[in-house]
Amino acid sequence: MIAYLVKALNGLSAAGGRTWVMNPNDIPVKQVLKNVPYVDDAHRLQRLDITIPYAEPPLPILVYIHGGGWMNGDKSTYRRICALYAQAGFLVCNINYRLTPQYDYTAQMQDVASAVYWAYRNCSRYGGDPSRIFLVGDSAGAHLASWYAAASGDAALPEATGIGDMIPAGSLKGLLLFYGAFDMDTMVGTGFPFMKTFYRACFGKDADACRLRAGIASPLRHLTAEYPPSFMTCGGNDPLLPESQALSRALDGLGVPHRDLFLFKPEYPHAPHGFLNFYFFKSSRKAMRESIAFLQEYAAL
Repeated sequence: MIAYLVKALNGLSAAGGRTWVMNPNDIPVKQVLKNVPYVDDAHRLQRLDITIPYAEPPLPILVYIHGGGWMNGDKSTYRRICALYAQAGFLVCNINYRLTPQYDYTAQMQDVASAVYWAYRNCSRYGGDPSRIFLVGDSAGAHLASWYAAASGDAALPEATGIGDMIPAGSLKGLLLFYGAFDMDTMVGTGFPFMKTFYRACFGKDADACRLRAGIASPLRHLTAEYPPSFMTCGGNDPLLPESQALSRALDGLGVPHRDLFLFKPEYPHAPHGFLNFYFFKSSRKAMRESIAFLQEYAAL
C-alpha cells in the first residue's frame, strides 16, 4: 500500500512538470515516431519514441532510459532532452519500461535489454548505425543503463534476469549516467527520499531474497576492464552523490575511461536531483554541453 501511495504522489508531480516546466518549447528535429513497440504483443509501456535529426546517416544511436525510482517516470518527460541530443547528430530512442511495484526489477532489465536489442536490429532503417550505440539514463535510468553495460560483459547477469538477446559488446560505445544509484544496498543508506520504499518495490520484503537480488542488480559489483567509456554527473548536494563517486573510483581502478562532472556550490547553486530536466539551471546547461561533447568524441563525429 505504501509503495502505491508513493507512486501516486510522485506521478502527480511529474505529470504537471513534464507539460510546461520540462518541455516548454519544441526543438526542431526532422521527425519523431511515437510509441513504437519494441517487443511482440507489447505492454503499453514496452514502447519507444524515435527522434530523427536533420543529419546525414549513418547516425550513432542513443537509447534514453528515464528515471523515476523504478516505479514512476515516462518518456514524454524527456522530449526536449532527446531533441537536443538529436540536434547533436544522434538518432535517439526514448524508451518506456514496465514499473514497480506491479513488476519487479527483472522486468525492467528485460525491457531495457529488449529495447536496446530492438534499436540494434531495426534502427538502420531510420539511418542509425548499429555499430555505435550509446545508453543514457538519469537516476533509476542511470542504474539500468549501467547495469546493462555490466551485463554485456558478464553472461551470468542476463541469465539470472531472464534476458535472451544482448547486442554485441563491441557495439556499446559509451554511457551517460546522470545522478544514478549503482549499488542497490548502499543506496538505501544515502537518505534519498523514499529509497527504502523503492528498494522493497524492486526486491520484495524477505531480507535474504533482497540481498541476493540486490547483488545481481548492482552494477558496481560486476564491473570489468571492458566496461564502456562513461560520463557521469551529479550535484554536490544530491544524496546519491556517493554512488557516482564510488563508481568513478571503481572505474579508475579498472582503467576504464570516464569523465566526471560533479557540480558544487557556489559555482552551481542549483544542482538538485533531476537537474537535467530544468534547462534554466546553469547545471543543466553545463551537463548537456559536456555530455554532448563526450558522445561526439566517442562516436567520432
